[in-house]
Amino acid sequence: MDVGFIGREAELSELERMYASKLRLKTMAIYGRRRIGKTTLISRFCRGKPSIHITFTDGSDRQNLDRFERIVSEYTGVEKSYANFSDMIFDLADIISKERTVLVFDNLSAYTQHQGYLHGLIQWLIDHRLGHSMLIVSGIDLDGIIHDSTKPLYGRFVDKLKLRPLDFQETLAFHPNMSDMDALKLHLTIGGLPLYHAVNDADTFRENIIRNLLSGDSMMRYEYGNLMYQLRDPRGSSMITEAVASGADRLTQISERTGIDKSTCRRIIADLTKEGILKVITPMYGSPKHPRYRIGDPVVGFHHRVLSLTNIWHIDDPDELYDRLEPHIDAYLNDAFRDLCESMVIETYQTKKIGRCWGIFRDEPDAEIPVAARVRGESQTDYTLFAGCGFHQFPMGENAYRTLMRRVESLGLEWMNTRYALFSPSGFTYDLVELAEDRDIMLFDLDVICGKSPIPKLP
Repeated sequence: MDVGFIGREAELSELERMYASKLRLKTMAIYGRRRIGKTTLISRFCRGKPSIHITFTDGSDRQNLDRFERIVSEYTGVEKSYANFSDMIFDLADIISKERTVLVFDNLSAYTQHQGYLHGLIQWLIDHRLGHSMLIVSGIDLDGIIHDSTKPLYGRFVDKLKLRPLDFQETLAFHPNMSDMDALKLHLTIGGLPLYHAVNDADTFRENIIRNLLSGDSMMRYEYGNLMYQLRDPRGSSMITEAVASGADRLTQISERTGIDKSTCRRIIADLTKEGILKVITPMYGSPKHPRYRIGDPVVGFHHRVLSLTNIWHIDDPDELYDRLEPHIDAYLNDAFRDLCESMVIETYQTKKIGRCWGIFRDEPDAEIPVAARVRGESQTDYTLFAGCGFHQFPMGENAYRTLMRRVESLGLEWMNTRYALFSPSGFTYDLVELAEDRDIMLFDLDVICGKSPIPKLP
C-alpha cells in the first residue's frame, strides 16, 4: 500500500490535468502546513516524468548551491559547478528548453537569504524559458511570495493547491486491520496528517498511544514541541494554547490567564488560527457576540488535555500509565468529536454559516448546542440544522434528542425551517431509531461517519 499518497487523488488529478493541457504557461504553487504531504504528492506526480527536484533550506547560498550541483549533475550525467544562483537558473533554463521537464522548487518559502534576487531569476525563467515544461513551487506559506503585487513572482502561477489534512474517511485507508471505532479515536487524537498515520501503524488505538505517545522515542512524542518551535513566538503560543485547552476561550480570559497583554494575545492568536492550531467558534442564534477559541489541532489538544498531566509521569509501566490516563483520554475524545461532527456537516451539506449556541439557556448556564448551522438542501431549500453529538460507550437514547429539542425551542426560532441531527459512533437505542423515523431526525452512526452507509439527505 502506498500509504504516503492516500487521499490525494484529486490533487494528483489536478497536476496531471495541467501537465497534459495545452496551456502556454504551466505553473503550479502547492502550499500547506509542515508534514501535510507536499513533497510526497509532488514526488508521486513526477514518477515516470523527466523531473528535477530542487529543495531549498534556510542555509547559506553556498550550502544550497552545493546540494543543487549534485542534484543537477545526477540528472544530466554532467558535472555541474555553480558560482551563484544565476549560474544555476541559466543552466536549468537550458536543460528544460531541450526536453519537456517538470522543474520543482520545493520548500521555497524556507529560503530567506537574498530571496528577492532568487525570485527575480525564477520570474525570468517563467517568462522567457519555461516553454513546454512545467514549474512547481511549494512551501509552508507562499502568500508573501506569489500574492504580493510588489514581488517578482506575483501573477506568475496559473494554479494553486492548498493541501489540507485528510478527513477521517480518507485516513481509514491507513489502518486496514484496525476497528472503525479505534480508527476514529486515532483520527481524533492525531488529526489528518498522512505522516502521523503512517507512523501509527499498530492495529489498536491503545497500542498506538502506548507505543508512540507514552513510551519509547517515537517522533510523535516530540511533535508538540516541534510544532511550537516553528511558530514566531513559541513560548507565547504554548502559554495561549494551554490556556485555551484549560477553558479560557475568550480574549480577555486568555490574556488574564497567561499574563500576556491583549494586543500581543491578539497577534499570537491570529498566527495560531492561520496555522490551524486554534479555531474560531462562531456564535449562533442569540449567543454572546464575542467569538470563542478552541484548540483546532488534535496533537496540541491531546498534549494539553492528556499528556501534560505531570502527576502521572512517574509511572514506568506504559500499560498502567494508559489505564490511569484513560478517563482523560475519553473526555478529550468526546470534545474532539464535536469538531468532527461540525466538519461532516460542512463537507456534506451546502453550508452557509455554522457555529455553536452557548450562554443563552437560562436553566443550563453551561450548556451548549454543539452544531448550529444554516444549510441548503438538494431542492435549494434553506434549513436551520441543529445537531447533538455524543462520544460514549453506550448507544445514544431518546433523552439526547429531547435535550437538544428543548434547548432549540428555548431559542424561539419556530418560524425557521428546522431540522435535527444526532451523531453517535456507538449507535442509537431502538426507541430513538423509531422516534427518528417518525420525526425525520437525521442519525449519524459509525457506519455513516465512516462512509459505509448513506449520509442522511436534506430534501
